Amino acid sequence: MNDGAPAITKTVVTSFSPKGYEEYGRNFILSFMDHWPATVRLVVYYEPAQVFDVTDKAMEAGGDQVQWRPIGEVEGLDAYLAAVQYFPVFCGQVNGQYNIQQDARMARKAFIEAHACKTFGGKVFWIDSDVITHSDVPESFLDDMLPDDKFCCFLGREKMYTESGFLGFNAGRDICQGFFDNYLGVFKSGAFVTLNAWHDCVAFDAVRRAIEQFMPGQFVNLGFEIDPGPGHHVFINAVLGKYMDHLKGPRKGLGKSPQNDLTIARPESYWHS
Repeated sequence: MNDGAPAITKTVVTSFSPKGYEEYGRNFILSFMDHWPATVRLVVYYEPAQVFDVTDKAMEAGGDQVQWRPIGEVEGLDAYLAAVQYFPVFCGQVNGQYNIQQDARMARKAFIEAHACKTFGGKVFWIDSDVITHSDVPESFLDDMLPDDKFCCFLGREKMYTESGFLGFNAGRDICQGFFDNYLGVFKSGAFVTLNAWHDCVAFDAVRRAIEQFMPGQFVNLGFEIDPGPGHHVFINAVLGKYMDHLKGPRKGLGKSPQNDLTIARPESYWHS
C-alpha cells in the first residue's frame, strides 16, 4: 500500500467474460485509468477461466486503484446460475432462438452490485464494461450523480425499462439491505417469471417502483426528461455522455456511438471528432 496515495472514497464495479475482455473490457480499464480520479476504486469481477497476459497494460497498471476479484466470491451467484441453467427458456432460448428479454442469467449484475455494497460500503457504482471514458471525470462527479441523502441513481426511460449500464447505490442508507433482499429475491424465488422480461433492468424497476410508494425521494432518475430517441440511448444523452460513451450492442464494432444516437447537442470534442 502506498501511504502517499489518495484515499479511496468510492467504488466502481464491472465484469466481463474472457471474450469480452479482449473485445472491450481492456479498453474500459485503460480509459478508466486515464480519466478517472485516483480516489475512485475500480473493482473488476472476473471469471476463473480467464487467462490474462501478465504483460497486458490493463493488468499490470492501476496500482491500488484497480482490484481484480473472482466472480465466484459473489454470494449466491453460483447457486443461482446453476439452478437456471437446467431450463433453456430461463437462459433466453425460445423456439430455437436467443431472446435477451428472457435471459434470467443477466441477474448476475444484481448479485455483483449487492456483493460490492456489502464488501466496500460507501457509494458503489456499476458501469457496463463496454463503456469507454473519453474525458477527465471531475472529483465531484459521482457525488453529483448520487447525493449523500439519496440511495440510488439510475437511467430511467419513459417508454422502456431502465438502462442499467450505469447505476449508483449508497450502501450507507438504511434502505440498502432491504432493497437488495427484494431485488435478488425476484430472481432467487423465481418471481421474475411474472414480469414482462426476465433480466435485471425490469426486476430493478419493479422493486424500485414498489419501494418508491413507501419511501419516495430515494431514487434519482438521471434520464429524467430525456427523449430516448433512436435506439433509446439515454446513457450518452444524459450528463454521463459528457465523460463516457456506452458502446452497447452493434456500437462495439463501430468503436463509437453514432451521431444519430444523440438527441441533444453535445459540445464535448469527443462527439465532434
